[in-house]
Amino acid sequence: MLTGVNGTSSTVVGLLDTGADTTALPVAHARFLGYELDLLQQTTIGTADGPGVAFRATRPSIAVVPGLESVPIDLSPIFVPGAQTPLWGRRDVMRPFKVLVDEAGEAFTLSW
Repeated sequence: MLTGVNGTSSTVVGLLDTGADTTALPVAHARFLGYELDLLQQTTIGTADGPGVAFRATRPSIAVVPGLESVPIDLSPIFVPGAQTPLWGRRDVMRPFKVLVDEAGEAFTLSW
């Protein structure tokens, strides 16, 4: 669940990206979450295709992981033009948790 600066809440399904420093959302999510131009800062990001332009939130939204609602996360995402899938980053969404990826055992564990 993601609650924007305007108080609007919605479930946002995405991929947990252990290689992403911060959460990256499609740019269309900015308006829904209440981010107008005065709350966004243009920035350059590194992508698999090379450098790209994105817009970083200057005020945080609040994210909660389903089933772990007692652990709210301040989230200042970047909004990426052309992105289709939300990518949840390791420095914000994963920070409060212990993350265990057991490839041999085909298991993923998120605990706190």
